[in-house]
Amino acid sequence: MEQGEISFRKVGTHRRIRLADLMAYKHAIDQQRAAALDELAAQAQELGVGY
Repeated sequence: MEQGEISFRKVGTHRRIRLADLMAYKHAIDQQRAAALDELAAQAQELGVGY
C-alpha cells in the first residue's frame, strides 16, 4: 500500500481500502500468477520435464 500499488486513505492509524480497488489489485496479481505458471509449464514442456 505504501508503494502505491493499492490506493488507501488513513483514518487515525488505520488504513481504509475500497473493495473495488482491492479486487482490482487481486485480479492483477492473479493474472501475473497465471502468466508465470503458463511460462513455467511451457519451459517444462520444452525441456521434457513434464509429468
